[in-house]
Amino acid sequence: MTVYLERGYNHNEELKSLTRYRFDKVKERAKLKMSISWLSCILFPELKKLGLTIHMVSVYVLAYVTWILGFIIIGRESKKLCYEVCSAEMIAKLICLVCFIIMPTTLTRPEITGTGFWNWLTSLIYSTDAADNLFPSIHCLESWILFRGVMRCEKQGTAMKIFMFVSAILVFASTVLIKQHVVIDIIGGVLVVEIGLFLAKKLNTKRIFYAIENKLGLE
Repeated sequence: MTVYLERGYNHNEELKSLTRYRFDKVKERAKLKMSISWLSCILFPELKKLGLTIHMVSVYVLAYVTWILGFIIIGRESKKLCYEVCSAEMIAKLICLVCFIIMPTTLTRPEITGTGFWNWLTSLIYSTDAADNLFPSIHCLESWILFRGVMRCEKQGTAMKIFMFVSAILVFASTVLIKQHVVIDIIGGVLVVEIGLFLAKKLNTKRIFYAIENKLGLE
């Protein structure tokens, strides 16, 4: 009985230790983000004047429409490209999951006090999308991987590729301007995409989708 009690006590102590460790990491990441924001204000003082650009919320929300368009374009291009982009996206999001667990992050958002549609929409985003697990940015991840995918579409002209690039850059800006992310989250989002694309090609992960096709008799 004494042995069981000692094991239970040790287990509880380990859980408490892990909880304290996670809490300390959250505080450290918050301090790091504050330092980066402070440094950005010194290096780029004009950014401080921009403040909360409320109409950038429309770019943030319309990103979902751009993503749907991007997936349709890539899907219609070729099965090979579609499977490679989708597998790269999965790899990138697995990396994000590891980052969320190991390096939990948070961000202090401004209080929305005004009225009107854009203020209401911003408040809705804040209430439905908690200010945690911010690094890397999933919004930036999706926008960048779809841009990279569309860039490889031979059936698409230059105009669509430019549109996807501009859309991605605007989404990057919107995540910072509506106080959803900081610059380092954008860099992280782009980085995990590039890693995902590299690994997907290197490991030939699209073969998994072909194997599923054969298994289900969908080929």
